[in-house]
Amino acid sequence: ELTQGRFRLRPRYEVVAATGPDHDRRFRVAVHLGARRLAEGEGRSKKQAEQAAARAALEALAAEGEAEAAG
Repeated sequence: ELTQGRFRLRPRYEVVAATGPDHDRRFRVAVHLGARRLAEGEGRSKKQAEQAAARAALEALAAEGEAEAAG
């Protein structure tokens, strides 16, 4: 919602890795905003990995906003 309001873009999630046996799978997901790759996250399900990636992306965007405000 934040990215849609601020950038007029929807985030896109991409599974970049799936490791481990079927009963103990780990997923790594990247989140993209337009052509830009913002962050990655990891989890035991695709949903958990997407949520971790979204949190990391929000932190990255917040840090950029702070840097812009300071600079």
